[in-house]
Amino acid sequence: MPLVGWEVDGVVYDLDQVAALARAGELVGGRWPAEVLAVLADQPRDPYRLRASDLGGCLRQKVLEHYEPYTLRPDDRWEALVGTGVHAALARSSDPDSLVEVRLSAPLPVDGETLTLSGQIDRYHRPSRTLTDYKTTGSVVRVGRPGPDHSYVLQANAYAWLLRQHGEDPVRARLWFVERQGSVSRATGRRQVRSRLVEVDLMDPKAFEDRLIEIGRTLLAAHREGKLPPALPADHPFCRWCPVVEVCRQLEQESGGAG
Repeated sequence: MPLVGWEVDGVVYDLDQVAALARAGELVGGRWPAEVLAVLADQPRDPYRLRASDLGGCLRQKVLEHYEPYTLRPDDRWEALVGTGVHAALARSSDPDSLVEVRLSAPLPVDGETLTLSGQIDRYHRPSRTLTDYKTTGSVVRVGRPGPDHSYVLQANAYAWLLRQHGEDPVRARLWFVERQGSVSRATGRRQVRSRLVEVDLMDPKAFEDRLIEIGRTLLAAHREGKLPPALPADHPFCRWCPVVEVCRQLEQESGGAG
């Protein structure tokens, strides 16, 4: 099911309420422009479409969001909104040597069925065959230590896979982390925004495609047979922001903790 409402300061506003407030130019919860939240409502997800950003996340969340109604907190979406703005600004710069903010998709055959993998390429520089993915973050101090997060590695490799399906041949991938807020230098009085570039190892193309097919099998089993992917540990950081975490935990209790 799609998003059914927004939660602001403990109060849930269903999408009809948000739409009515948007028409009147009002705020949701007294602080969020309703017209902004109205256009951010998720659309029903195609169970046969896999996004590159899904690969390193929780597959159980992806499945449950398809079937269970859920609400979101605008505050939790703020980082994604800021990141979208950064991407839009960078996309305005023309670069004949690069693919910039291009959405690609390609079929992924899995056991006689066909899934679709899609993803948005932030920047692919053709002369150097380098893929760059932009990430906004609160702080770059701990980013990339001791290496890029596994979810980012899978995502970057998915973009490389998509590029190959469209005739490109990437040999290098990197993540460019940029802080959402800068700080003012006491010495100069000028604002500084810190960033960090992190290299990502590209997997052997065949090995990565095998990994994609494995993920596809897990999702197909969930949708066809009702066999949910394993749950993440209860203290996993992803669970803090998951809109279906309560449903997930209830299912875990009912199954005796078996994922």
